Amino acid sequence: MTRSRAAVDAPVEVDSGEIPVSMTKDKKNLNIMVICAGGGTSGILANALNKMAKEKDLPVEAAAATYGAHGDLLPDMDVVVLAPQMDAMRDSLKLETDKANVKMITTTGKQYIDLTRHADKALEFIVQKLTGKSANDEKSETHTPTQTPTPTA
Repeated sequence: MTRSRAAVDAPVEVDSGEIPVSMTKDKKNLNIMVICAGGGTSGILANALNKMAKEKDLPVEAAAATYGAHGDLLPDMDVVVLAPQMDAMRDSLKLETDKANVKMITTTGKQYIDLTRHADKALEFIVQKLTGKSANDEKSETHTPTQTPTPTA
C-alpha cells in the first residue's frame, strides 16, 4: 500500500484515538512487537492487530516474539508490549528498549487477555500509551526511553 506524504503526516483515526505515524521510526507504520514466554499469546495479539490493520487499512505492523528471540527485531520497533507472565524480565527488557529507543508497555493479566480478544481496544490502548494520552490506569506502566540531553554550545 502506498501512502501520500500528506497521509503519512496526518494521524490516522482509530476509534477514539489516532495512530501517530509522525512519532514512528519509519514515519510510515506503527511497528509493534508483542513479547511473551513461548510466542503463543503474543502471536494471538500480533495476528489480531495485523488482521485489523489490513481490514481497516491502518498503518500498523505487529510482530510476535519470545523473550530472548526478540533482539534482531527490536531496533525496528516503535513499541513493545510485554506479556504479564514476563514481568520478571521487565528491568532487563527496559534496558534494551531504552537503548533501541523503543517504548515498552507492561500489562496486567486481565488487560492482556482483553487486548488479545479485542484488537481495536488493543490498538487504542497502545496508541494512548505511546502518546501519553492514557486514561487513569495505575495497573499498567509505560516506559519511555531515556533521552540523553544534547550539549549546547
